[in-house]
Amino acid sequence: MPGPSDCATQALPRKGFLIPIRLFLGQLCAFVFFACVIVLLPLSPLLLSLLTGKGGFVRNYYRTIVKLLITLIAMRQRRSVERYVQSLLSVARPSQVTKIGGFCNHCGNCCLDRRCLFLEKGRENQYFCGIFGTTLRRFTNCGAYPINQEDIDLYACPTYYVIGPASAAPRPIVPWFGSDLETVSQSATADEGRNPAIAGAWHGNLSAATLRGETAHDQSAMHPRE
Repeated sequence: MPGPSDCATQALPRKGFLIPIRLFLGQLCAFVFFACVIVLLPLSPLLLSLLTGKGGFVRNYYRTIVKLLITLIAMRQRRSVERYVQSLLSVARPSQVTKIGGFCNHCGNCCLDRRCLFLEKGRENQYFCGIFGTTLRRFTNCGAYPINQEDIDLYACPTYYVIGPASAAPRPIVPWFGSDLETVSQSATADEGRNPAIAGAWHGNLSAATLRGETAHDQSAMHPRE
């Protein structure tokens, strides 16, 4: 899940006849996706284990099925597939880009309101992606969140915000715990002039993490073995 205030340029919807086409294709892809998942539902724990390399999906077969159904309901409610397809079909012009500021505080809101099958809970109400770095994760658009103000509002994200147009630049994913905290803090400092409340929240979290001695935790602590 995403990182600090580096620039993120994303396409805004194009107007005209392309909008109905994107809407139709989005709905069509959503129908095909949900139909395929329902048909393959009995095999889904095995397929998930093969794609992620985690045997827990098979060992907890019935639990996986239930959580997958909950995830599908959340995806339908949030129109995740439709919005994903429409974003892929958007074409950006220099004047149609959005710059995103802020950082990920790992609240889990953007993970389908904490209903994602792959979401795992860490310490002190912090959440993380249980399939981060796996093959399956590469086929999702989770790392692109948020792409605009609509995304931020949809999941009531408390720490990301739109700060205006910008040129194209990548926005890396930075773990909440790890040796990169000092670097991330320096990036967050640049946001103080644009949004003091967001920057203050970041530095408060960083200070708390430092006092707890968590700045040296490696990624294995956040990704327990099955």
